[in-house]
Amino acid sequence: MHFLFHVNFSNIKAFSLIFTLELFKNSAYDIKYNKIMLEKLTQDGDHMKKIEAIIRPEAFQTLKDGLSAVGISGLTVTEAAGCGKQQGKKGVFRGTSFEIQLVPRVKVEMVIEESRLDEIVDVIIDSCSTDTIGDGKIFISSIEEVIRIRSGERGKEAVL
Repeated sequence: MHFLFHVNFSNIKAFSLIFTLELFKNSAYDIKYNKIMLEKLTQDGDHMKKIEAIIRPEAFQTLKDGLSAVGISGLTVTEAAGCGKQQGKKGVFRGTSFEIQLVPRVKVEMVIEESRLDEIVDVIIDSCSTDTIGDGKIFISSIEEVIRIRSGERGKEAVL
């Protein structure tokens, strides 16, 4: 007989545990193994987050300096274009009006330890906010695993 339990600890940390209990057949070894796996899944410091910030191009240097000041140096930066509430730009060139549907943006990505998440988000907001429409968005997602190709290192050692 198998049961699947899903426990959500969202009020403590944003992660979920999924584990299987086999009733009426658990040996002492199985119980010990399940306990070790449960402890391994809940250890602090092993969780990583990916932050993707889509910002105004003119805010990038300020953001880069702010992240550098708190010890973040590993970034992936991509030129992007998009629109949201801003709905593009309208302009006039030599008497002809035109509309640009997509506004240029910069996408900044980084993978960090979960314990630094709030600090990094605050740096992004402080560096990029102008209190007007079009300041950008921050997306945060969980990272299952990171592997450094050159050495095969895994987890946070591969990021640092």
